[in-house]
Amino acid sequence: MPLGSSWVSNKMQVPIIILHTEMTEKYKIKITFEDPIYPSKIQNRASIVNESKYVFKKIDKIIRNHPYSWCGYDTFDQMIVR
Repeated sequence: MPLGSSWVSNKMQVPIIILHTEMTEKYKIKITFEDPIYPSKIQNRASIVNESKYVFKKIDKIIRNHPYSWCGYDTFDQMIVR
């Protein structure tokens, strides 16, 4: 995601600051967000948790389908589901 974070941030309307990215055996990633603003504009803990889970589930699904191109713009294009 480091190569595509600004693109994802723009398309998903979620400012993303990557502090740490890690890939493990089964293509799981861990990303730490710093002071993100989520699409719903509701700044409470429940909203942040729910929307974080949504973003991570989308990323996880994409990585499972495209494990070798997970940082490419073409892969993140699949996140745009409106």
